[in-house]
Amino acid sequence: MFVGQDAKSRGENVKNRGKLNFELSSYQSTQGKELPMYLMDKNGFTLLAMGYTDVKALEFKMAYIEAFDAMEAHIREMQKTILTNDELALVFNLINFFRYLEHCKQVEEKHKKTYILGRLKEGKAYGELASTLLEVGA
Repeated sequence: MFVGQDAKSRGENVKNRGKLNFELSSYQSTQGKELPMYLMDKNGFTLLAMGYTDVKALEFKMAYIEAFDAMEAHIREMQKTILTNDELALVFNLINFFRYLEHCKQVEEKHKKTYILGRLKEGKAYGELASTLLEVGA
């Protein structure tokens, strides 16, 4: 059996499954004769090559398996970095919590200054600290 017959046989089987990976076409030889050929996509070529048993076909199959294994390893690594919905919600809540804490800290500082400045203006705070705070707050 030659490649054209294998392509025709596999093409008919694949066509019956609803997907066309092989298509009969033709080309003109250097002698001007029209000869049959098969157009095929990557999947069609893979189906065809997987059916052969010679050394080149074995090399192709091994390279295909290695590429598939590399892709699988890459996907597994990517899954390690993907957070679940619960983990994303936790991160979101932590970010909001730390923003809230920062806001509270700013509000507390503002109220402390206001309180101390008010006390200083009433004359109830003394010493060097009082004059420093008056300079900062004035």
